[in-house]
Amino acid sequence: MHIRTLIDDTPLTANHLYEAVFAAGLAQAYGGAWCVVTAADRQTTRCYLQAYSFLNLFWDEGPELDERDPAYELVMKTPEMIAGFDQEHHITHEIVQMGVSYNSALQAIRLPVVEFQEEALATLLEGDYLPTAVQHTLLTLGWPAAIEIDRLSRYKITQQLRVDSLVSRSTTTFELADLRQFNQRYIAQLPADMVAERIKPYLEEWYGPMPAAARWLVQLAELIRADLTHFEDAPDIAGWAFADGWELTAEAETWLARESTRPILVPLVAELAHIVLLDRQTADSILNGLRQRLGETFPVNKTVATALTGQVQRLDGAAVLAVLGKAQALSRLGELLGENGKW
Repeated sequence: MHIRTLIDDTPLTANHLYEAVFAAGLAQAYGGAWCVVTAADRQTTRCYLQAYSFLNLFWDEGPELDERDPAYELVMKTPEMIAGFDQEHHITHEIVQMGVSYNSALQAIRLPVVEFQEEALATLLEGDYLPTAVQHTLLTLGWPAAIEIDRLSRYKITQQLRVDSLVSRSTTTFELADLRQFNQRYIAQLPADMVAERIKPYLEEWYGPMPAAARWLVQLAELIRADLTHFEDAPDIAGWAFADGWELTAEAETWLARESTRPILVPLVAELAHIVLLDRQTADSILNGLRQRLGETFPVNKTVATALTGQVQRLDGAAVLAVLGKAQALSRLGELLGENGKW
């Protein structure tokens, strides 16, 4: 039997988005279609459609179709199971033929009632979160197994979402921390060029025009994307990549006070001074040579990355060198190792 899940014209709220995600997901999982049936005014309907489009939810008929419209009967020519949500978040089922409803013997399932904060709707739609991260977070509120899914997809919803896998608890709470965690996960999985495009406006607002070579920003995006909770975090996380954003933290100073720092950084300066162009391949060759000469006990990568970014971190030292370039790298290392330097 073909399955459709129905959404009516209740006001657009965070709970409405939550129900819509499950309506679309269950329809997809059971091989059916999701209907948007609304008698709302055009402005309200536009809000629905913008929200659904943002979440990558798709429907199969006109947005203003309701049961009083003759087209409604055309949609319902054959017997179908219709699943909708009542005011208490039960998923209710009916058999519909030619616009006439018949009660079915199918069991009604209750989604947990979610407690959303007042600003939740604006957060979900306007908070610089990726649509898939929002959708994934909403699904976890009623479908615990979604937490274990690394990357949400239509295929995984179709294969795994079932009515009997929904939670039995009556209420749950939307946690912003969960949304941030999912958003960070999905940003880390984006192609570097896409991340570069999204972070560019934020970086230019803080640091001015980006270098003309597009590859430079892509390299930077590849380095920092795993640490981004929002794209607007980029100026703070990538501050080290700009001349006026480099400053040693206390933690970095402690790390660089180790006896192994000078044996790593001094020969690095000598190597950099003799090259013409510092690209990723050249940087890899230099650091690999240092590792071979010094041995595994010397933390080459971490020391180089810490010295050049001013923060203790495990970024790829060669990638950091390629982003900074020869002149900027030598300037920073010179400041650390020169006559007035600390090491």
